[in-house]
Amino acid sequence: MVFPRVEIYTYAIDESDLIEFVDDAWLAFARDNGAAELTRDSVIGRRLWDFIDGSGTRHFYRALFERIRLEQLETVIPFRCDSPELQRWMELRVLGASKGRIEFSGRLLRAEKQLHVPLINSLLAGPKQRFSICSLCRRVHAFGEWLEPEVAMQRFHVFETVHEPAVEHLVCDQCAELLGNAHA
Repeated sequence: MVFPRVEIYTYAIDESDLIEFVDDAWLAFARDNGAAELTRDSVIGRRLWDFIDGSGTRHFYRALFERIRLEQLETVIPFRCDSPELQRWMELRVLGASKGRIEFSGRLLRAEKQLHVPLINSLLAGPKQRFSICSLCRRVHAFGEWLEPEVAMQRFHVFETVHEPAVEHLVCDQCAELLGNAHA
């Protein structure tokens, strides 16, 4: 088991949401999580939105960034960034800077071993079932409620199907409300 060696990483986007900076820790985090193809040359100058999955999640962040830029706010967003072997609780500090620039600082709060949870891996999505996962808390919308991935996996009988379900990434109402109250 490899625990993440990166505890803090930073990056920044310009007023057009183009990535203009990633630090060495960001690159190491990408490598440690199976994305060695993400180098400075491959990400600098690209739109941040190329790397954020789910239209609901992109919509949420666009609205947040607009407010951060307008008021030059600083906020902290708690989120989960799980890998097949680890549950990771993290936070992202987002700071509105001059000329529409936004600076980000991600920090690992804690990591715990986990059994592989296929429901959170949307790379092998199958054609049958479709589920929503909150990009921040990683809970799964199932049967009219938000459940932890392990509980949802049992109820959906994921291990009894050949293909993993298709997953839509969004921000659940509870996380959106928590973040909205943090800015008020």
